[in-house]
Amino acid sequence: MARILAMPSLSPSMEEGVVESWTKNIGDFVESGDVLANIETDKAVVEYEVLDDGYLRHIFVADGQSAQVGEPFAIFSETPDENIKELIESAKNANTPAPQAIVEPSHDAQAMATTKATVNEIAPPPPTMKTTTEAKSDGRLKISPVASRMALEHNVDLSQVQGSGPQGRIVKADIEKAIQHLATANQTQTNIAPSTTSTTTQVKPTAVIASDLDGEYEEIPLTSMRKTIATRLVESTQNIPHFFLTIVVQMDELLQLRKHLNESMNVKISVNDMIIKACGNALMDHPQVNTHFTSSGLRQYKNASVGFAVATPDGLITPIIRNVNQKGLGQIAKETKDMAERAKMKKLAIEEFTGGTFGTSNLGMFGIDQFTAIINPPQACNLAIGRTSKELVLDEKGEVTTIQQMKLTISCDHRVVDGALGAHFLQTLKKLMENPLAFML
Repeated sequence: MARILAMPSLSPSMEEGVVESWTKNIGDFVESGDVLANIETDKAVVEYEVLDDGYLRHIFVADGQSAQVGEPFAIFSETPDENIKELIESAKNANTPAPQAIVEPSHDAQAMATTKATVNEIAPPPPTMKTTTEAKSDGRLKISPVASRMALEHNVDLSQVQGSGPQGRIVKADIEKAIQHLATANQTQTNIAPSTTSTTTQVKPTAVIASDLDGEYEEIPLTSMRKTIATRLVESTQNIPHFFLTIVVQMDELLQLRKHLNESMNVKISVNDMIIKACGNALMDHPQVNTHFTSSGLRQYKNASVGFAVATPDGLITPIIRNVNQKGLGQIAKETKDMAERAKMKKLAIEEFTGGTFGTSNLGMFGIDQFTAIINPPQACNLAIGRTSKELVLDEKGEVTTIQQMKLTISCDHRVVDGALGAHFLQTLKKLMENPLAFML
């Protein structure tokens, strides 16, 4: 029986998905577990897998085009010759999904493995060829996020590109043709002729130059990630009662141990890795901090899953190291390096950046002494890590000596963590970091 696949919800905050690329062609047989398409969410490019065997019969959302979560984007059938004309026509004429539609599973189900959807379709208007000038008739350049990032990376002159998407929108396929032409001609910024190639490069959206009373400016389109960051951070600051506590940690012993470990191990351990490990152990001593606030109560976790902030071209993402309290520094170092690299390429799986029981953010590497971080719900706390600096102090003999120290500032959700509890947690964390062999055992 033919059915229509809907745009799945592939992350907790996803509202729209962009088809980065189809891995199958119309008419192809697709086996259960095969990747049907790569879909760009607000945080990553996710592989969309099917649960049942069948045939890809029709595509509503082409490469580089987007659809809202729940809106159909393809037709799937059990046999290669099943009549789908009526299904396509009814989908094109529909303004809303039919009441009998079976809605796409939640992002939690998708994160476990695969998804399947059976809903009625709201078909996008058929593609038409228009020039970029026509596409900008309302003062805005119409271009998909994937296409704009590819154009910027490959120095494609968008004024010379014809958009083949709806209403003249420039899509991924148009930029691929332009890139191929540039490669053939071995030059940039020329008139672009149609051709074919493929690429998966991900870069920033293209800015549009305009002006108003204050002069010329660049209008930079919001990426899905940036929209989500804006929404979630506003919700966090408005709905979570933050308070902040700062403590100073002496770093000499930790830095000495790190140097010794890196001289004797294959894996290079960072200061951030050691802080993540110390946080995991401290959370075991203070389980009240290792907690989510929910509408039904406080959800206290038995193991520590610590997030660490990674800056990407599109914004901030926080990969999660699970069960930190059960892992050694070498394993933590391997995971943080791997996840940070894949985060920058938007290749993290959904479960690798959602949830978490505690958050960290390190700006010390940029020379920042101290700052406060916004809590990333459902976590109850976020630790802001400053730089290590040398300070002159008096030793026990009253003589001037030099020590290395770091300021840590914790942001706490007052609905979960009270001031005294937050202070006790920082004291434990300080003790572990100043005596790092304690969390090596």
